[in-house]
Amino acid sequence: MELAQYTVKPSLTRLLVPQFFKLIALCGMFYGGIIINLNLLGTSMPLIGDVLTIMVLLLLLIAQIFITKKKSANFEYQFFSNRIDYFGERLNSVLYSSVENVDVKRNIFDYFSGTATIALTKDFKLNYVSNYGEVADYIRKLVQSSRYQQVQATYTGAY
Repeated sequence: MELAQYTVKPSLTRLLVPQFFKLIALCGMFYGGIIINLNLLGTSMPLIGDVLTIMVLLLLLIAQIFITKKKSANFEYQFFSNRIDYFGERLNSVLYSSVENVDVKRNIFDYFSGTATIALTKDFKLNYVSNYGEVADYIRKLVQSSRYQQVQATYTGAY
């Protein structure tokens, strides 16, 4: 079994912060829906009902964040001599020979968290990478080395 030469873990902060804001918005919409329904029925919620609803929503928010953190703790990209493997929700791999370009892309959340997405192929991206500059350079060198080895194998195989 081949050992990984290098391992990169996605940034948990970058993964959790957008999800936190999304969950806050969903909890707010859920609470707003309850208030609208009660107003349409011509009733109001007692103070204890408001407090309990908000506490349950906060408890669900915290539980979802812990579930996401636990689930994503094992996410990682492993670099081998001929490929990159992603261990996450499912195993995904890309061979260096299939990488055409190494593109570093950043969005607004990436700027705040100091991360980036490194796109290698249409279907394979390294998401939420903290040290994206060094990782992108490392991948470029590995891709270049792989192409050089292919050319050498083709050249020596011809004779």
